[in-house]
Amino acid sequence: MKPIKLQRIIAELGLTAEDVAKHIFNRKGKSLSRSTLSSTFNRGIIPEASTPDFIQQVEAFLKKQGVSKAVIKTCWDDEEKSNVVSFGKSVAKRGGGVLKLVTKKKTEEELFLENLKEAEVLTPTTLRLFGLFRNPFIDDVQDDADVFMSESHRYSLAAMIDASENSGLCAVIGECGAGKSVLRRKLIADLQTNNHVRVVFPQTIDKERLTSNLILESIVNDLSPGVKVRRGVEAKARQVRDLLLSSSQAGMKHVLLIEEAHDLSVPTMKQLKRLWEIEDGFKKVLGIVLVGQPELAHRLNIQNHPEMREMILRCLQSELLPIDHELESYMALKLKRMGKQLSDIFEDGWGDAVRKRLTMTQGNYSRSKMYPLYIHNLIASAMNEAAQMGEAKVTAEIIEGV
Repeated sequence: MKPIKLQRIIAELGLTAEDVAKHIFNRKGKSLSRSTLSSTFNRGIIPEASTPDFIQQVEAFLKKQGVSKAVIKTCWDDEEKSNVVSFGKSVAKRGGGVLKLVTKKKTEEELFLENLKEAEVLTPTTLRLFGLFRNPFIDDVQDDADVFMSESHRYSLAAMIDASENSGLCAVIGECGAGKSVLRRKLIADLQTNNHVRVVFPQTIDKERLTSNLILESIVNDLSPGVKVRRGVEAKARQVRDLLLSSSQAGMKHVLLIEEAHDLSVPTMKQLKRLWEIEDGFKKVLGIVLVGQPELAHRLNIQNHPEMREMILRCLQSELLPIDHELESYMALKLKRMGKQLSDIFEDGWGDAVRKRLTMTQGNYSRSKMYPLYIHNLIASAMNEAAQMGEAKVTAEIIEGV
């Protein structure tokens, strides 16, 4: 792979890789390193795994710098016309007008994640061996007592409750399998015991299609079931304002709860602030809680979306962190609900083995995947392996080997 034209275009603008990197963000909303962008310049490697919209971000940056569309279209070509561009798992080659895809060796991170994402069901043999009558990792949250609250979960829930009771604005962000949905269910359950907070929960499955118009309809339907929703955006907006104000004056509080919020469009998120600004005297009448994956942090980064700065500056962001040091407490709760103890299933050293397996290390960089989903998958695999081997308990060696 060779240098691509993007390198020359940036140089002609009088900029360096470091200058551009400040405007390109990864999944967590952090700007890329100069070395990552230099790898793109010099070798044509596109960091799609960590930055899914990398190409769009670069092209948007060039457009802001006044680069023409015609020139932007050529920025991914290499300087010697062999047109080689790498997209993580494959390399696109356009030599001689023929597009070919050449398999590229997977990165360590891709292989690491690939080994963790497949769920495994406990076999009947495994259940009998450990004296279990059902899988402790499937439909494992049946009531409040089943909910494990790590330190970051407790903080995030407190932020959600505060936004609900005091008409605030907050975003809870977590990786897939970090426990976002469980936390959302617990919030709703806790608020149901608080008769003065009413929850608006839009049911649109595809959040990319959740417009401000549909949100207005959700507010009317949840606050006044059976009431006919007015036609026209202006009429709906007035209807919502009147509903919120009359309900607030009756002593009620309200919260708009949106799950999968990372799929919301920028225009919709900007409109959320307009809803949040509805006031009854000096107090706001609607809290807003957004729940989403790390892409939501990218969306709520003021450097990436300066047009949303009014909302971003007022939004409290809380991240659900890996439960590295709370693993034993987490598994103890899961097994307690099954009438079991840790010592009934595991030999000493199992916890450190799980932490080791679920931590990816590359040089000085390490990344933990100690989230409930990955913990469940790994331990289920280890329990099945122990049953196949005829072992009475899960050992550290079994966990390290699956």
